[in-house]
Amino acid sequence: MAAGTLIPLEEYLSKVFEPDCEYIDGELVERNVGESDHAGIQGIILALLFNKRLEYGIHVFPESPRSGG
Repeated sequence: MAAGTLIPLEEYLSKVFEPDCEYIDGELVERNVGESDHAGIQGIILALLFNKRLEYGIHVFPESPRSGG
């Protein structure tokens, strides 16, 4: 779906868009999914933090499309 398409909120919430889109002020805006270098660095950081999660007392989760992250 092209960027800048006006749709009602109810329609946005009831569908899945490919590529993934965000709903901003009534418009669908294609979500920036990043690049492979960025994803690789995220994976390394996730692995490092996951291995130290018990020592640091933290929870570690990868970013997901519906997490808002």
